[in-house]
Amino acid sequence: MRRRTLVVLLLLVGGLLVLSRENARQELEERAPQKIALIPDYKPQRVLRLSIDRLASGEQIVLERDQAGSWYVVEPVAYPAFPELLATLLSNLGESAGLAVVAPDLQALTLDPPETVLEIGLVPLVPSADAELESVRVEIGGVDLDGRSVYVRVPGHPAANGHPAAVGGALVLAVSQALVNPLNRPLDLFRDTRLTGLRGRDVTRIVRSGSVNLSPGEGARELGLQADLEPDGWRRTDGLSVLLDPSSIGSLARGSAELRASSFVDDSPASLVPYGLDPPELRFSLLDQDGRPTVLRIGRRPDERDQSLEDARWYAVREGSPNVVSIAWRDMHVLIQPSDFYYDYVVVRALRESIDSVELVNGARTLVLTRGKGGWTVAESVPQGSEYPASREAVDDLLARLEKATIGAFLPATDFVEAEPAQAIRIQSGGAVLGGTFGPSARDPETGVEGRSFLRAGDTITALVEESFAGLLELELEDLRSKHIYQLKEAAVRSLVLKHGESEREYLRQNDTEWLPRGGRMALPPGSPFFGVLEPLLSLRVEEWLPEVTEAELADEVAVSVVTAAAGQGKNFKIGRLSGRAVCRFEDGQTAKIAESVHEGLLALFR
Repeated sequence: MRRRTLVVLLLLVGGLLVLSRENARQELEERAPQKIALIPDYKPQRVLRLSIDRLASGEQIVLERDQAGSWYVVEPVAYPAFPELLATLLSNLGESAGLAVVAPDLQALTLDPPETVLEIGLVPLVPSADAELESVRVEIGGVDLDGRSVYVRVPGHPAANGHPAAVGGALVLAVSQALVNPLNRPLDLFRDTRLTGLRGRDVTRIVRSGSVNLSPGEGARELGLQADLEPDGWRRTDGLSVLLDPSSIGSLARGSAELRASSFVDDSPASLVPYGLDPPELRFSLLDQDGRPTVLRIGRRPDERDQSLEDARWYAVREGSPNVVSIAWRDMHVLIQPSDFYYDYVVVRALRESIDSVELVNGARTLVLTRGKGGWTVAESVPQGSEYPASREAVDDLLARLEKATIGAFLPATDFVEAEPAQAIRIQSGGAVLGGTFGPSARDPETGVEGRSFLRAGDTITALVEESFAGLLELELEDLRSKHIYQLKEAAVRSLVLKHGESEREYLRQNDTEWLPRGGRMALPPGSPFFGVLEPLLSLRVEEWLPEVTEAELADEVAVSVVTAAAGQGKNFKIGRLSGRAVCRFEDGQTAKIAESVHEGLLALFR
């Protein structure tokens, strides 16, 4: 037999063996008992009612879902249900499936009587206006020997019709014990521990009133505070105005709106006085984005108010609800911080990318930095001056110093007095006005912190800032003005014209790298002195802007005209010496000191 024929036969035999095994596997699966769904055609949204009847203890818990989809405990107490537990229970009902038990001994399986009866009210598959809920009864018994499954009896199960294991129209199934784990929870674990339905980000106003003894033997500390979410951020608004730290006030918003009960104390109190809730030590009124109020009362028993905060038991109730709960000290901590704890100690809370303009006011002079499409510009408004490109490095440094500026202390007992002459930093950022006004030097009597008094925009409380922050006002126009006059790509230049006395030189660009003197026939060699001045002339940079304006002639003057590819356009200026310095004078009369090498290189072309 040929080797090739042998290989083909071996492959055929192997294929037959694989096919035979697959057929055998399918036959075993078809013979194996199939799991039966606890509730056929189940969908969580069909469930409107759950009744958990624990026969051994006589306890019954009934839950219902409203039209908005929220679940509530309705028996033995009316209370919002814990959504996570309900989600788990509804999911387990859909995932529960088991094997039918043949000839079950109901007493041995603890199904006669059952330990728990679960009644499930379902919306009919074909709903109608007058249709009643479909009811599914699940009787729950004991667990099997391995402890992984629990026996349940389902009277009237659709699969019972004709099933060999059906007894009296009911099926007994062995399903995962995951079904009963949430059902065995005590009543309080079915109740939502949240005191409100709010989230911290829903809150737009916080009104806190009351006082608390923070330490035994000390007097009560007044904790009154009203905070509103305004366009420039959270701000105190109860007669005092001060910007609030978004992180700290956010903790207060979350802590009050998302406060949770650690235990449920009394669902029908005869009086709130014994719990220290009438009057309360603290009262929180929270407004959501639609202006709807939610009010919480928080307190301790009157005889515990002299104990340390950690040792006392704290109680809370939501106004309009009779349910008194206890809350953990760890949740109370953020709620009882003094009002100044929430103050914002950042002078300018804005990202540099969002800042549109900065004004530095120092007496009669104001420097104005403005962000435009082409970058930042700077101008001196008094006297009204021209607008110049601003130095990117100088602007970045200024914005970085604004970002890092902090308040050292607040002086609520000090009236703000504006400095003479007036000094201020005004910032426009996305329509908001930031910055503030400076006052004289001052000292915080409590902490000893010294600095410049400062009133932040929108605040009414005097603050202290470092003297270095006020040092920004000492910046001059030249400190912010760009040292780069312009920058041209070589490919955009058509010619360069130089005039010195009666002599004139003109250079024409031939291509990206070659230049030809007018009247010449050969391109300049790479080592020509021309290329030593070409680069600085295409990207002219000044070393110092000269404030003096003079019509004095420049010594060794060279007139420069950089003609761009667009006909009639270009850069025109003169380079020479003034008072022994190499300078550049522009068409508007501005004069700036430049590198000596630029002037010397130009003169060399005429020798």
